[in-house]
Amino acid sequence: MIPSYYKRANIAAGVCLFAPIILILINLIINRSMERNFWDYLMVIIFYVCGLAFSYALWCYAKAKGYWGILGIGLAFLGIIGLIILLALPDKRKDVKIPKNKL
Repeated sequence: MIPSYYKRANIAAGVCLFAPIILILINLIINRSMERNFWDYLMVIIFYVCGLAFSYALWCYAKAKGYWGILGIGLAFLGIIGLIILLALPDKRKDVKIPKNKL
């Protein structure tokens, strides 16, 4: 794996995992508020950011394994199944080691 792409994939995956927590908090605020238009737009924006972060994470992970990045974006449309497929693919970059103290 290429360490720089691997690190970027982990950061994007963290953003993708953190976004639903924000959506849950916004949903709790909506139920107590009368002004829904602003919160609805904000929820849609966060939803799109989560989708883009997931696509970017799979793109970086495919690049880290030595495949074309477009493979990761195509597998992002399959969701969790695409992630499992990408994890099952063999690593073409076995010669590059990830330093443990750099992550």
